[in-house]
Amino acid sequence: MIEHIKNIESEIINLLILKSPFLKDLGLITGKMGIALMFHIYGNRKQSHIYSDFANELLIDIWDEIDSHIKLNFMDGLCGIGWSIEYLAQNYYIEGNTNEICGDIDLLIQNDSLTLLTENIVDLNLEDVLLYVKARELGAFQLNKQSPFKHVFLEELKYRCNKS
Repeated sequence: MIEHIKNIESEIINLLILKSPFLKDLGLITGKMGIALMFHIYGNRKQSHIYSDFANELLIDIWDEIDSHIKLNFMDGLCGIGWSIEYLAQNYYIEGNTNEICGDIDLLIQNDSLTLLTENIVDLNLEDVLLYVKARELGAFQLNKQSPFKHVFLEELKYRCNKS
């Protein structure tokens, strides 16, 4: 039974290695970001840099493929991608200054998310923004760095949370 499970696991991993570079979806739940996150965790569990290196290649692909048409939401947009980067950094899967890496996402979230929420855009909800902002705030706190968000934005977000 255990050998059968190992064979299935191996088949899934091989299939993901073959297919994931060609995915168009960049998101966390159904796209490259979720697979990159999985490969970092899997590589750590297997103590193999091969999987982590592959995950890093996927991260480079994701960053190269992000354009102005990507959604902001958590499931398949920038909130989920940024959250994943922060998660990977906080758990030492990747190195780097997430304030620099996620800086453009932070600006988009601050500038666009509250407006989109007001306009009731279906692809974005308050929980999406909160998941991203909380992860980024925790990362800044852990590194004794200043919040990546403007105080006005955080106060407006707090107000909207209390209002919901």
